Formats: sequence, C-alpha cells, structure tokens
Amino acid sequence: PRGSDMSGYFFSKFPESIVDVDLSRATPPQSFQEPFIAKVPSGACREPSLRDRVPFASGNGTALAPFVICNKDQFLEMLRKTRTVLPGVPKPVFRLRDNLDLSTIANYDNGSHSSFSVQNDCHRAIFEGNGYTIRGLVQAYEDRDSVGLFGCLQGVVTGLRVVDPVVIGRDRVGVIAGHFSGRISNVSVISHDRSATISGRSYVGGLVGLAEAGTFENSGVYRLSV
Repeated sequence: PRGSDMSGYFFSKFPESIVDVDLSRATPPQSFQEPFIAKVPSGACREPSLRDRVPFASGNGTALAPFVICNKDQFLEMLRKTRTVLPGVPKPVFRLRDNLDLSTIANYDNGSHSSFSVQNDCHRAIFEGNGYTIRGLVQAYEDRDSVGLFGCLQGVVTGLRVVDPVVIGRDRVGVIAGHFSGRISNVSVISHDRSATISGRSYVGGLVGLAEAGTFENSGVYRLSV
C-alpha cells in the first residue's frame, strides 16, 4: 500500500499517469528467502583459473553461452560493455555464478548523469542473477538523475536478490535501475540493515524509478522504506 514501507512497490511513487507498465502481468512476490543460504559458486566461478579471468570468466554473450560474472571487476566490465550496445542489436546475456559484494566500489560509474541524456546512456542487456545476491550496493549522487545498480536499463533482469542497498539520487532513482524498460522477474530487494535506503526527489521506487514500459513478475521490496 502506498504510504507504507512498501510504497514504490513495483516502480515509481509518482507521477503515475505517464508510466506505461503492464500491471496485469505484475505479480507480488510470494515469499522471500534469506539471501546467503546454501548458494555457493557454480560453473566457471568454481575454477580458480577462470573466476578472475578478464573480461569475463567464460561465455560469448549469447543465450546459450552467457558471459559469466564471478567478481566485481567483471561486473564493471559488463556495465562498460552494455553502454555501447546499439538499439536493434541483440542484447548480450550475462549470468551471475557467485554472490557479489560491491562495497569496495561505491559510486562506480553506471551512467547516472547531471543532465537529461538518458537515451544515450542506457545499458542494453539481459542480466540473469541465477539466484545469487548482490550486497554492498552504494550509489549516492544527490545531484544526478537515473541512479541505481544500472543507471538506465533497457533489457531484462531475472533471479536476483539485492540486500541492504544505499541508492540516493535526484530524479529517477531505483535499486535495479533509475530509468527502465523491459522485464523484471523474480527479483527481490531486501533490507537487513537500518542504513539501507532509497531516496530522491521524483520517480523514486524500490525496484525501478521511472518505468517507461515493462512487466514485473514475482518481484518486490521487503522491509525497506522508499
């Protein structure tokens, strides 16, 4: 319900009239699990010779062989790579094979900006969380727009947990993306720490800030004020 700690449950708080989201396909999360239970590295991330490989542990970015991400450096490489994907070109596919701790790269460059140039700054990607968790996310830019894990994202995010995020911006602020179009499925944002926060001036949401178009399935925010 709006006005409670679940405000911005699926997308932005306000104004709602210009947000084109298919709510008929949006379903609230059925349950939330504790984030770090029995989820250990898998695939290439189990191999010492592969997990720290540059730019990615394995893969070629296709649906059959996604780029595998095991660490924060590969995560940053994903952000760099997906900002150069042109509209109309197939989006590269990325897959987590381990939990990520981003606390040592607070305020990394994710395409947030101080002027309205969103279409040139959007990441275009398919990001498969594969049931893993991202913690230590800090994006604190009070004078910037489109702030989140991805600043602006056109694509798909699935199977991801984000725990105790700190996301602060001006306009279009959300944990997954400040500005979004695409699909989010089985994604949860969970607060275990009182320092976790999402705040901004307008278009502020738990999952995304401004959703131009998209579907949201079995996803939401748990124990976090927006």
